[in-house]
Amino acid sequence: MSFKTEPIIELTSVSWLRSGKIILDQINWKVYKNENWVIFGLNGAGKTSLLNIIAGYMQPSTGRVKVLGREFGRYDLRELRKSIGWVSSSLKEMFYPSETAAEIVIGARDAVIRMLRKPESAEVDRALMLLELVGCEQLAARQFGTLSDGERQRALIARALFNQPALLVLDEPVTSLDYLAREELFLILERLAADPQSPAMVFVTHRFEDIPRQTFSKIMLLDQGRIHSIGSLDDIFKAATLSDFLGRPVRVNMWNSRFYVQPAQSDKEE
Repeated sequence: MSFKTEPIIELTSVSWLRSGKIILDQINWKVYKNENWVIFGLNGAGKTSLLNIIAGYMQPSTGRVKVLGREFGRYDLRELRKSIGWVSSSLKEMFYPSETAAEIVIGARDAVIRMLRKPESAEVDRALMLLELVGCEQLAARQFGTLSDGERQRALIARALFNQPALLVLDEPVTSLDYLAREELFLILERLAADPQSPAMVFVTHRFEDIPRQTFSKIMLLDQGRIHSIGSLDDIFKAATLSDFLGRPVRVNMWNSRFYVQPAQSDKEE
């Protein structure tokens, strides 16, 4: 299937209720091939719920969901998930610490946490190639439990790329990383995005300074389950837009191609 014109993700009037409370409200969103998006929201904005719907772990209360051209409710979502690469801070806690980095990567072939069968030589070669791509080929034989947070995140990116996904979801991938590990991870994403064969990427965060502007050009601001603003980073990162989103006057600065949002000292600074 060609994804040149058909969206990678297509959400139409998607809402989700839990115990009578609206968690997501009328989400309309399309992501196309070679587009890299940021989903930004403060805690409780509905980011995790939105990701779970995209991955098919939750069904929306109303609305239509299509991912990779497949409408939910008509396809085996277990097979679909093999075409979605997933990286998150919480995911790394699910793996056995005794498994090697290479084994963690190869486990993606069957979308399982632990390998269930002996890998083929071609699968081992691919795992080593991907670990080299993310700059940690020397860690292939190291146990996952002995790796630093930054090394684990790199290994998880390699795992997420194993099945040549059309979509790569990065859920708060730098939250637990120190400054150097964060910047190294951003460089990996920048190199990945430069490849015309790279998957569409969705980067989820609740911190403005964690948005790698060199890699991501579009953003959705999610506020209490609703889309507040959607568009290019340069259009959305205006003091007036973010002040309205945050409910207080702020100023927007840029340093080293990164956005920094700070409280305004007076209305004149907006």
